[in-house]
Amino acid sequence: MEVSSVGVCLCNKEGKVTHILFGLRNDSKKFTLPGGSIEKGESAFNAALRELKEEAGLSVDPKQVKNIGSDNCLTPEGKEIVVHAHLLKIPAHKRPLVTPLKDPDKECSKLLWVPVSDGKLPSMIANNLHSKKNVVLQCMGIQEKNEEKMSKSGGQWAAMHNGQWY
Repeated sequence: MEVSSVGVCLCNKEGKVTHILFGLRNDSKKFTLPGGSIEKGESAFNAALRELKEEAGLSVDPKQVKNIGSDNCLTPEGKEIVVHAHLLKIPAHKRPLVTPLKDPDKECSKLLWVPVSDGKLPSMIANNLHSKKNVVLQCMGIQEKNEEKMSKSGGQWAAMHNGQWY
């Protein structure tokens, strides 16, 4: 099975990632990025665009979305899949309104902008990912940094206010 996943990021003026969009899954109560199965006859890229629209309500110019890699991994159920990683960078001052209301699968109950600080996620998110190996976060260099830095520092906590992480 093949899936496409998209890291939707807010960036500062220098292009540094400041926030990543995560959904809180209804089934596992863990955090995930927009993404899902590639439909028959669909390219990985077009699946990424479709999943952005379905799971986050985002319609974007395809030129904004970049393929950043692919890798094999296991689902939480132990099934082997190929994950195609994509990245969408948005200037922080143009932060879009996101909503899971159009998601046909109703996988996520909430969407949250999670801060990235010094190239890592808050431990509350990093330790509660739906897929332990997140191909998008690895391609971005975030997941490895989390594992290394969290073991040294004990992680970092974030606070939430009105559905936004700070």
